[in-house]
Amino acid sequence: MTHTARRNPRTPPLRVRLGTVVAVLVTSVVLALTGCTPTSGAGASPTGVATVAAVHSWFTVTVDGAKRRFLVVAPKHAEGETLPAVIALHGAGGSAQMFADSTSFAADATGGAFIAVFPDGSPQTSDTYVWNAGSCCGKAVENDVDDIGFLKTVMAQLTAKHDVNKDRIYFAGFSNGGMMAYRAACDLGSSVAGIAVVSGALNVTSCQSGSTMPVLIIHGTADEVVPYNGGNPIPALSYGLKPWTNESVAQAVTAWTDRDGCTADPIKSMNGTVVEELYGGCAKGSYIDVFSITGGGHTWPADPAVLDAADLIERAFLTATEPTAG
Repeated sequence: MTHTARRNPRTPPLRVRLGTVVAVLVTSVVLALTGCTPTSGAGASPTGVATVAAVHSWFTVTVDGAKRRFLVVAPKHAEGETLPAVIALHGAGGSAQMFADSTSFAADATGGAFIAVFPDGSPQTSDTYVWNAGSCCGKAVENDVDDIGFLKTVMAQLTAKHDVNKDRIYFAGFSNGGMMAYRAACDLGSSVAGIAVVSGALNVTSCQSGSTMPVLIIHGTADEVVPYNGGNPIPALSYGLKPWTNESVAQAVTAWTDRDGCTADPIKSMNGTVVEELYGGCAKGSYIDVFSITGGGHTWPADPAVLDAADLIERAFLTATEPTAG
């Protein structure tokens, strides 16, 4: 469930309908970075306003006796300013570093107005990782790894030590990482501001939280690892993991439109091979936006001419403007 596609950060954004991101807020209170070792410390800008230096560093926490790590990429920002965070979850057989390298989240965070966070799942092999996201995947499921406890700890660290706004923590995941984003929304409730799932499935047996939130779903109709209409992956594409069964995109849409209380019929639009279905009439601040890529496989879309997943996710999460289809 790994991927290699990467967006050129210099290419113009695919969609402008979601508005522009506003930066930078200035306040006067500093959150101490006690216990962390960022690449550099705070300083002052040419205007005399105190700033916190950009960060690109690994941090380690212990959960259930196991050491777990995550990468934080944060832009230079004003002291006391809190920023939204996107916690980006890799697919099975991948890693945090691989996901940071193969998506544009890290580069965009460095020069943007948000913090990108890349956690490693639990080890499947010496250098590949998986998430316990319901029916999938691998040793994480077999050993019932407490990935929810890990992510909850990461979120606490982000708000306490990395200037993250606790009300604006979002999850974005690919494949098994997308499944984990669904599980985080189910288990962590209102502490999750929104989720984006690329080539993932809602594979949990129950969803405890009643919290509403915006949900983005991006999925290729020809995906053979996490099939669009549900079912088992083709064995040759299951990365040596034990078989599992995936729920369909339609099942996830039904579950979340019901949870978010969406009453309106979806607004449909088409852009080349991409069909968008935007479900409105939902609880305040929530919506379901589904992007189906006709003929698309099990990949992280990164072609601005078709669909740029990172750009779309950033625009959806970093603006207060609710989307409109088209």
